Amino acid sequence: MKIVKITSVNKATHNAVCIKTEKPASIDYATEQAVDLALNILEMKNELRVFTFTSTINR
Repeated sequence: MKIVKITSVNKATHNAVCIKTEKPASIDYATEQAVDLALNILEMKNELRVFTFTSTINR
């Protein structure tokens, strides 16, 4: 399991949020790839949620 820092959270639509994180060099992913993610707070560490990655071309 990797821990990444969240840099911002914004509401995208009425039922979706945009979470921006730092991109660690040790993690490779493809745009639209899904990942199981948990928040690193005591109450939610074991509650995995599915997220998909998006990125701009130059990132």
